[in-house]
Amino acid sequence: MKKIFTILLLVCVSTLAMAQPRSIGLRFGYYYDASYQHSVGNNFIEIDAGTWGFNQLHATAVYDFIFASPDWASKGQFNWYAGPGIGAGYYFGSYYGYKPFNVGLVGQVGLEYQFWFPLILSVDYRPMIGVELYNGGTHFYKSGFYDFAFSARYKF
Repeated sequence: MKKIFTILLLVCVSTLAMAQPRSIGLRFGYYYDASYQHSVGNNFIEIDAGTWGFNQLHATAVYDFIFASPDWASKGQFNWYAGPGIGAGYYFGSYYGYKPFNVGLVGQVGLEYQFWFPLILSVDYRPMIGVELYNGGTHFYKSGFYDFAFSARYKF
């Protein structure tokens, strides 16, 4: 009986996971990221990993709330979204004589357009604030104005 219950539970969970809309794509800006979105009700989780230039790796995870869906188009759908998240990065090169690791909080606000075919285009702003750790100590870290990005994702 336990085996049958376990199999039914796994089938139900996998069916629910497959029913959730997801998208995968690229995010271009000052950073170059591989991007994944997973819907959670009306909202979504966005996970990005990529490079900053060619000598830093970073990753972010953001929970975005869709707070407005204006009816601006006869086909497709616009969504305004914003949300908090976390981020971390590592700089491989020598940055003023040290190799820093940064970790902090991110905030994201953006606008996306979901076409009637499986494509999502979005524009967003995602600044980060946190600490930078290096072999000589720590200091305050904040990203600048350059955190605007354009994203293109395939929805499946």
